[in-house]
Amino acid sequence: MINVEQQIATSVVVIGTGGSGLRAAIELVERGIEVLIVGKRPKTDAHTTLAAGGINAALATMDADTFRRNAFAGDYTGLELQRTLIRRAAQLAIPVLDSVS
Repeated sequence: MINVEQQIATSVVVIGTGGSGLRAAIELVERGIEVLIVGKRPKTDAHTTLAAGGINAALATMDADTFRRNAFAGDYTGLELQRTLIRRAAQLAIPVLDSVS
């Protein structure tokens, strides 16, 4: 067994590579704060990917008819949400350490 030690400096460590962790990290980076995301599961296999059905949210900023409050992608809503957040995190070059035990 090889032990590898690595030192990383950052302003904020976000624990969790699921939807909440990725979203928090994206918000922080967009505000100019240095972030590192650490998770025990692969980011493509976070529990967010299991969410099915719709997600309710206030969509007034995207839909002038504000009575629409549900976004969904069939039974793949969580998977698509996770994929979208992973893409945005990659665009922002947010470092992610996943599969950390």
